[in-house]
Amino acid sequence: MLSINHLGAKRGRRVLLSLFLLLSGNSPALCDTCARVVSLAPSISEVMVSLGLAENLVGVSRYDMPFEANEHVESVGGYIDPNYEQVLSLEPTIVFLLKEHQAAFEKLTKLGVRVARLEHRDIDGILDSVILIGTECGVGEKARTLREKLVAQSNGVTKEVDNYRKNNLPPQKVLILLGDEPGALRSLYVSGNDGFFSDLLSRVHAVNLYQDQTTSLQGLSQEGFLQLDPDCIIQIADPKAPRFSRADFLRKWQSFKELRAVRSEKIYYFQDLAFHIPGPRFIYAQKLLAEVLYPSLKINLGV
Repeated sequence: MLSINHLGAKRGRRVLLSLFLLLSGNSPALCDTCARVVSLAPSISEVMVSLGLAENLVGVSRYDMPFEANEHVESVGGYIDPNYEQVLSLEPTIVFLLKEHQAAFEKLTKLGVRVARLEHRDIDGILDSVILIGTECGVGEKARTLREKLVAQSNGVTKEVDNYRKNNLPPQKVLILLGDEPGALRSLYVSGNDGFFSDLLSRVHAVNLYQDQTTSLQGLSQEGFLQLDPDCIIQIADPKAPRFSRADFLRKWQSFKELRAVRSEKIYYFQDLAFHIPGPRFIYAQKLLAEVLYPSLKINLGV
């Protein structure tokens, strides 16, 4: 059984760093389009970093991790409240944002800024964004190589799960919960079909039990929650939130022992950034899901 910290912070960072840097270079892109890039989402910034374009970033969102490769990059606000004046002051040659950032797209377009929109709510969109950014920034060959590598790794994880499930086990029904406090329904959200978790689960032959839009559990009674009765619960917490031992985590869920996932101890708590930022590290999240859903699997991504 996996412990709460089954991949420690240091080891996790090493794996993720190797994933990003394996194909990355240190030189900025030669293409003028990406001479000065503003990224309005951490997942976009990670695509830039994975393509060796960290030095081209001049602005990122407040949710981005610090950039060691470019210490001069500035924060330009959040998803829904970017500081347009600051963005303009950076004189970006292009701004990359997500398709759901419609207001920012319209505002920046009116201001005469070149804008490119990306889709990161599913894995195909993430893979396509690697090509789009690579093409825009003059590193198309590197982008194609990275995309091919990620596709091969993802297919490899799925194949290992296929081999494990030769006895045609039915897909596990998984509930993805978002929040820091185990077992505290009022502070948790349930992830629906509007994010990339459903896609991740399908790639390890599991299904997202909740097929509506992501929503708060605050208004759901304990009885209503018990009726969901998932095979497995995955709780995704902020990386900076307090950590729990496996024993403490299980104890905090004992008020829901009627759930089969709680009785069988198929409940897990992750604080890995791979679950928070739907960029190239999605492959790492896919690997972790496969290993908790099928505990005897130990997957080597070949990084």
